[in-house]
Amino acid sequence: MKRFFIKKGIIFGLVIGFLLALTTSYAIDSLNSESVSYTKGDKVMSVKQALDDLILKVNEKQDIVLPYVLEVGLNYTEETVYLEKKIDTLLGNLVSTYNGTLSVDKLNKIKNATLKWESASSDIASIDGNKIKGNKVGKTVLYGKLDDERVVAVSVSVVNTSSLIDKVTVGDYVAYDAGTWSEDKDRPTTNGTFGGYKKGQSKNASIKGCWYDTGSSLQGWRVLSKNTESKTVTLVHAGQSECYDHQTNPTSSIELMNSEAQKQYVNTKYATSAHVLNKSEIEIFAPSDTLRYIGNTWYWLADVYTCCGALYAINQSGSISASQHTFSIRPVVELKADIKTSGKGLDEFGQEAWRLIPQ
Repeated sequence: MKRFFIKKGIIFGLVIGFLLALTTSYAIDSLNSESVSYTKGDKVMSVKQALDDLILKVNEKQDIVLPYVLEVGLNYTEETVYLEKKIDTLLGNLVSTYNGTLSVDKLNKIKNATLKWESASSDIASIDGNKIKGNKVGKTVLYGKLDDERVVAVSVSVVNTSSLIDKVTVGDYVAYDAGTWSEDKDRPTTNGTFGGYKKGQSKNASIKGCWYDTGSSLQGWRVLSKNTESKTVTLVHAGQSECYDHQTNPTSSIELMNSEAQKQYVNTKYATSAHVLNKSEIEIFAPSDTLRYIGNTWYWLADVYTCCGALYAINQSGSISASQHTFSIRPVVELKADIKTSGKGLDEFGQEAWRLIPQ
């Protein structure tokens, strides 16, 4: 775990990430520019902005909690640069260790300086001018120096990457992240409305059953299909992500559900589009297949039933049925063409899943 350390006026261990700009040499460029950044929540901040934020907190004697890290990933075999979001929360409390040696003047000097960079392990990642080159798989640290003093430390991982489509099979878990819900919404009871989730709840998790059932215990995202011609992989929510109330006008309901999927589940770092699972996509799997049967619950299919204003649905036994009620939906996302993976790891639920490299 990395954190701020205060010692003899040095900011040592300020962990930052890089927003990458591809150059003709396919390397990380402009280490001292505004593109050198870290994230604070959903906000991307440059080093200069980050130090401004830090100065404000030092002046106000606020506790400092470090943000998530954007960890650099270099595919050294293809000389292509990618980013991988690290899940760990980095904690640090600056105020508890502040002893007066870290001055605002010092912070301002670092912020406005052009730092000189060096690598702790040049055999893993070396620096050529203001560019980083990955030489072999491994982890190292880059140090930004001011007047021969190390004032900034940057964690770098050099990883091999592969095309996801060449690695996955249908049913595999993929560590896709659709984000979290921004508000509370109760189980819907009015035609054409959504709900059943809480603010801050992961959209990758399953909610409780929408139709007085126990719901699904399955979490995360699984490979639904692969298209070798377009090099695209389609994922489906492993469980059920939210509820939808349908009573009448099935065509309108399908439009509403697909619009909701596009709005709520497309993470533009990885995906291009989203829709609600439909009959043709799921009927190719046996009723007992866990891609189709997700537990003691019902979920909608985005298809109009032949009569009565109903929609097709999958029932508690995994069979295709139809109804007008409040059931759950299962979003489907199409990933970007030829998206890369850095291999398997654990998703937020502790499941083995293929990790994605943002594009």
